[in-house]
Amino acid sequence: MTPKPSKYLPNSIRIPMNESTNMNEVRELFNVVKANNLKKIQDVISRNKEIVRYRYYDCDNQNIFMIACKDQDGMSGVKKETLKILMDALGEDFNKPSTNDHWDPLHYTALNANKEKMEAIIGRLNLEEVNSLVYCSKDVLEKYDVCCKQTVDTYSNNALNVLLKYGKRGDYDQFKACFELLVENGVSVNQQDSEQRSPLSFINKDDELKKIFNKVGTKDKSVNSGFKFGRMNSITELVRNTVVQTQDQANGLDGNDEKFSSCTLLQLYCAKGLHDCVEYILNKGASPNRVISKNPTPPIIIAILEDHESIVKLFLNRNVPLPDEILLTLFKLCTQKDVGPITKYVKMICNHLRRNEKQHLQFYVTTTDEFDRTPLHYAVLLGCPDVTLTLLSFGASLIDKDNFGNVPLRSIEATVLEKFFDNCIKRDNGQKNDESNFSLKIDYKSLVTKNEDSPEGEFLAYLTQETRLNHLIIHPLVLTFLALKWQKIKKIVYLDLVLYAISYVCLVVYGAFFANMIKTPSLVVLIPFGILLFRTTVQLTIFKIDYLKSLNNIIDLFLIGGIIYIIAAGWFPCLQNRNLLVAYSVILLTSTLGIFQHMRHFSFFTIKVIMFEEITINFFHYIAFYMFPILAFAFCFFMLSENKKGMFFEFIYATMVMFAGDTENNFPSVKFKTNPIFGHVIYLVFVVLIVIILHNILIGLAVSDLQQVQKQAEFIDKKERSKFVTKIEHVCYTKSKHSEFRKLKKMARVFRESRVLGVQSENGRYVKVEEIETEEDEKKDRDGRGYRVLHDRQVLKTLQEVSKNMYMRDREVENPYTIKSLHEKFGRMEALMLQGMKISKRTESDNRATIL
Repeated sequence: MTPKPSKYLPNSIRIPMNESTNMNEVRELFNVVKANNLKKIQDVISRNKEIVRYRYYDCDNQNIFMIACKDQDGMSGVKKETLKILMDALGEDFNKPSTNDHWDPLHYTALNANKEKMEAIIGRLNLEEVNSLVYCSKDVLEKYDVCCKQTVDTYSNNALNVLLKYGKRGDYDQFKACFELLVENGVSVNQQDSEQRSPLSFINKDDELKKIFNKVGTKDKSVNSGFKFGRMNSITELVRNTVVQTQDQANGLDGNDEKFSSCTLLQLYCAKGLHDCVEYILNKGASPNRVISKNPTPPIIIAILEDHESIVKLFLNRNVPLPDEILLTLFKLCTQKDVGPITKYVKMICNHLRRNEKQHLQFYVTTTDEFDRTPLHYAVLLGCPDVTLTLLSFGASLIDKDNFGNVPLRSIEATVLEKFFDNCIKRDNGQKNDESNFSLKIDYKSLVTKNEDSPEGEFLAYLTQETRLNHLIIHPLVLTFLALKWQKIKKIVYLDLVLYAISYVCLVVYGAFFANMIKTPSLVVLIPFGILLFRTTVQLTIFKIDYLKSLNNIIDLFLIGGIIYIIAAGWFPCLQNRNLLVAYSVILLTSTLGIFQHMRHFSFFTIKVIMFEEITINFFHYIAFYMFPILAFAFCFFMLSENKKGMFFEFIYATMVMFAGDTENNFPSVKFKTNPIFGHVIYLVFVVLIVIILHNILIGLAVSDLQQVQKQAEFIDKKERSKFVTKIEHVCYTKSKHSEFRKLKKMARVFRESRVLGVQSENGRYVKVEEIETEEDEKKDRDGRGYRVLHDRQVLKTLQEVSKNMYMRDREVENPYTIKSLHEKFGRMEALMLQGMKISKRTESDNRATIL
């Protein structure tokens, strides 16, 4: 499994604003805070109190107060009065940790050694809050300008630890003032980080800091002595000191309270890679998935990030419940870090999860992030085919949309999707399966949503829209669903066809019997007008501008216009001229084309209609090129003619007629009297090159195209039918507020609950389909009640082929272990042994003969 980068991964996505938040106000607040304009700050907040909680994505997804506490983003000049206004607006929430770093505001002021900001904040904190601990990771510190490069991730850092280890020292007087302020307010100098370094150890190395400390003295409270076992680096120390004896101790924190702590004991040992210590405290009852607000990363994820494989295997071997978001977290890490080590653990976790029952796996594949992306979104975008198939086998949905409307189905590789489709079809081993009779189960859970307010055939729309996935429309899984869906909605199609047929018959009858009675409009022509007008009005109301995208609808509009002209001729004598007969002729031809288009919905006519359409299009593609020599000969005929008074277009017409095969023997004699010899030569050349050669070339191309179209006709039919089905579904679900469409939506649904079909065939004549509601339905011998019968020959043929392939594959797997196959193998071995003995005997006799 080697993931590859994807162009679909977003580089910058802004967190959506609250509905009450105006973007102009957000920008204004940022600028006035930056400028310390107190009056305008109060004015903006008074207009919208929630604006101080808006998170600026470009500023590490922080609110305005947290941004002002840092010196980045141009906020180094923010005054304490500005911070006080923002703290008043936030109330008790001002001291909440930051979204990404999980640091308190005080720690940011210590990192930047900004005394003015520190004074504004520390005055509102109690002794526990000023001693709050944070996790200092390399990733966090790389974002800021620190005095030294971080080499090891450390936990249990209070504000003094942050100041002395990473604080800016460019203005040393400012640095010392911050140190003095923290010590005066009781920040502990004895708080050791996870590497056993305390502020006091740094103070003793700096004479000026030591003087300040001796002058001020210490007002800090005692540190959490109960967590001293967190600094032990081996199981031997733990056992020797016997500091972890109870479950409470095993679940210990590095702070006195959870909201002031940076890690649990288990998180710390997973980070340090102490396998034996992890196993020891798990045996003592440590919660394997416990996290805290400042460190929301589960212990097993920490072990994965630090590449401690033995600890990860320890968690898996103990079958501890894994965090629901573990797969999602790992895939997101693949987009941010070196994917090499991470992908190893993704595969390990997936193999472990296979042991669980399928209903329990839903929690792992349905979790979403802040963009509503599931693990499958990331697996598909990263290009991990084997993991993608594993997630799909767990029940991950291919049609879940993220905040930006992206679904995994649109980005998945065609070969992976086809393999998944194959995996969704399984033989029912409890039923008889042979060449003509088969019993299969088809699982649609990853393709069809369970939500009744969403279209069932949504996946069909994506298959037809993505050209690289079009060929999968004729996969047995899709064909079966499409046949069932068509069975549900075909009554609507047939009703529409009946109405159109009535209109067509009325137009034919009018032309045959009533065309000359034009003084008053006949009822025969008013009937098709009413029907066509009703159909058009309904469809325009439903589809609006999309109505004009269909050829059938354009034909309907053309017919309505023509019929209006005929009706108007009955009232206005000025319209009763030869144009009326032309209008009727055009209407009859157009209506014939319309009825021809409607007939394609019948399977018997589908291929014939498609063949006619495709060959017509191909013919015009060819004739557009070969028109040049035809026009050249028409020009030659015109120039050789004695009578130049005739129109050039008459010669074009005559040339086209002769090209079609209606040649005239006396054409040169009549037309080319001045140059009879040359005229006859040109005419013969025309007959050979155009009438014989070019005409036959076009016929040959048409025949070859016909063969190709016949091969593609079934695919084109199913593709067009898929588009039609999704179009009808779209109407039903977008207009479902109306009772008529609600009934139609309910009637058109294929599945009720399970989204698994049982498919059977008897004697190879038709297919019987039933939805399997429960596992009990699957195990029992179904008696045929509730079946739907499909007579689609293509569905039957493809399912028979699938069943046959599965049967042959299973036989290949089973054969090596049957008694018959073992007997055959032993027979072959015996024959080889006898042959070897004969050869050895022959060799011995040859050797004796040689010696003699």
